[in-house]
Amino acid sequence: LNNGLSQTNKTVAAKADASALNTLSNTVKSQGDTISSQGNSITSLNNNINGILQQGAAINVNPLFTTADGWHMALGVQWSASAGDNGPGVIMTKNGASNPELYPNNGQWNIVSGGRQYRFIVRGKSLGGAGNIIVRRHYRTNMSASDNTQDFTVTFPTESFATKVVDFPATSPDAAMVMFQSYCYPQQATVAIDFMAVYDVTDAIVSSANSSAINSLNSTVKTQGDTITSQGNAITQL
Repeated sequence: LNNGLSQTNKTVAAKADASALNTLSNTVKSQGDTISSQGNSITSLNNNINGILQQGAAINVNPLFTTADGWHMALGVQWSASAGDNGPGVIMTKNGASNPELYPNNGQWNIVSGGRQYRFIVRGKSLGGAGNIIVRRHYRTNMSASDNTQDFTVTFPTESFATKVVDFPATSPDAAMVMFQSYCYPQQATVAIDFMAVYDVTDAIVSSANSSAINSLNSTVKTQGDTITSQGNAITQL
């Protein structure tokens, strides 16, 4: 009886050890799958960060209107040390037939490559009237070529300053120069501008598209286990 009990104890112990080992093996395997899933998500996160970095600095100087330098102002645009949101800025006023105009980089053409996409960011506040401005992108294939233009209307609230973002579609592949402007038109309006900047976001948009493709692959991996899904979702939220 003692011999039988001793053998039983050895068998139970061996099964317990095997069970523990099996559980550990499954846990390690599950963690391995999770690590793979996390790796894809982190790669996706890195791609998004790279996209932000690839956006780069504004292609226009003095976007904060620290002074009036770097800006061509005409027909009802006035710089002031207190026109912005607790700081300098400009006020654009349309109260007649003329249309106030504001050009970054002193209204000079920027020499560029073709097929680029630009983002126009402006922070402003309505001080009266329609409270809107028009932002315009010009591009040409050469200096003597005709202008290609596209306009977007931006309307600001009266309660506080608000940031508006305009994404222009890509220029033609043979575009060689771009210029940007903003103006009040067609309604009467008075608008305070705190910040105005233009970014070339072509590479950032491409990187974001690559990131989306990786996220799609990651979603396929995540369906293989509850642990992977949960941890994968946490990283996606990050």
